[in-house]
Amino acid sequence: MLKPNILIIIIDGFRADKCHGPNKTSITPNLDSLISNGVYFNQAVSSSDGTRTCVGSIFTADYPFKSGLNTFYNHKKSTRYFDHLKKQGYSLFATAPDVDLWQTLTKNFDGTDLITKRLWPLQPYEYLFGGTGKKILKRLEHISKFQPWIYYVHIMDLHKGVDFPLHFEKAAENFKNEKFGTNDYEKMVSGIDYWIGEILKKIDLAKTLVIITSDHGDFIPISSIDHELTYIPSLVKVGQKIKKSTPKSFHPLGESTFVKIRDFIVPIRKSLLKTKLSEEDMRTLNVRGSKISWELYDEVVLTPLLFSGYGIKSSRVINQQVRQIDIFPTIVSITGLPEIKEQVEGKSLLPAINNEKMNEEPALIENQVLDPHDDNIVIGIRTAKYKYFRDRSGKNNKTRLFDLENDPHEANNIANEKPNLVEQMENLLVKHRKNEYNFEGYSDDEKMNLKIKDELKKMGYI
Repeated sequence: MLKPNILIIIIDGFRADKCHGPNKTSITPNLDSLISNGVYFNQAVSSSDGTRTCVGSIFTADYPFKSGLNTFYNHKKSTRYFDHLKKQGYSLFATAPDVDLWQTLTKNFDGTDLITKRLWPLQPYEYLFGGTGKKILKRLEHISKFQPWIYYVHIMDLHKGVDFPLHFEKAAENFKNEKFGTNDYEKMVSGIDYWIGEILKKIDLAKTLVIITSDHGDFIPISSIDHELTYIPSLVKVGQKIKKSTPKSFHPLGESTFVKIRDFIVPIRKSLLKTKLSEEDMRTLNVRGSKISWELYDEVVLTPLLFSGYGIKSSRVINQQVRQIDIFPTIVSITGLPEIKEQVEGKSLLPAINNEKMNEEPALIENQVLDPHDDNIVIGIRTAKYKYFRDRSGKNNKTRLFDLENDPHEANNIANEKPNLVEQMENLLVKHRKNEYNFEGYSDDEKMNLKIKDELKKMGYI
């Protein structure tokens, strides 16, 4: 029997509530069609707020503290399931950002398009409307000769480092109209949906399992500000002018100067905005994955998760909490492939997809590591009822406890009011967060670490 093809699309920074549900204002006929004919999980929890950590969790089916794969370390482990699929006769293809993790992940793929960065300080990646969409379609035409195949596509159009492509990609201008969304983020979702439609024209859904998800969510700034704390429009415009008028040899110095000036201005700007905005509005300006915002709110950890096409016999929206580490064990189950030999934390969601009873697992969450020599992060655990997180160094620092049933927007931290519940959640966290990967004595490429740190700085994370 011919094995099915597999198309997995990760839309970077795509929030669950902006894919499906009452809070969505974008126009997405292609996503809507896939959901109405597939199985959609609206409570899928990412393992972190940082891309490399999240993608590593998806491709290893393990939490970062288990696999050791984080922002800086153990990227080679990300090939775990792809290596398994290769052994099962699959040809491997990808379209993804041209940075460290994906360079390692796709090293032995049969065909890869690594998407290059734009010039600083503009948005750092080429987008669907800027040429990546056509590359994806061309790649799909090419891989049709290979059976079976798995094609991993990583879409960066929602990754708002500075600006959305709506403002500088001519082909995206059609989606500037208010009917496509109440803000640029949701208008861009409408634009991405157009390309999903073009992609679907190139595949046979009866023979292809399609998975659409995200690495993490994001904050969407209120319209009156329209950008996160670390984005200072006047500074960016000056930086762009200097960039154009100076030789390339000056650019590294210019970039470091830009970061230093920005880091000086941000705290001042934050203090001024606090006098004008409510706490709720201020929260929308948070910078996901940075020490400016350690909080692991659902805006950044709830992701869409959709299975459609091959092997999906009925359609439904499932409210049960699941985890992004469950994605690849589910792919293996749906396609009827043998399990991998390694023991993993992730579990197949096939019983839930088939409308069978399945135990709901707590989801572990943590910040991305921003320095290879500093793992001062927030860790936590989410259940269907509660979310609890605190500083890794101890439960008395940065402690947050939210009643998700009665306070779904996580506006009221009840940690001080419910010490017994804090203790229960702490015990649950400790119970599940055991056998952590030991980094002691671990040596990694310091040159690569510096390169990653530099990239994180330019994008406002540190």
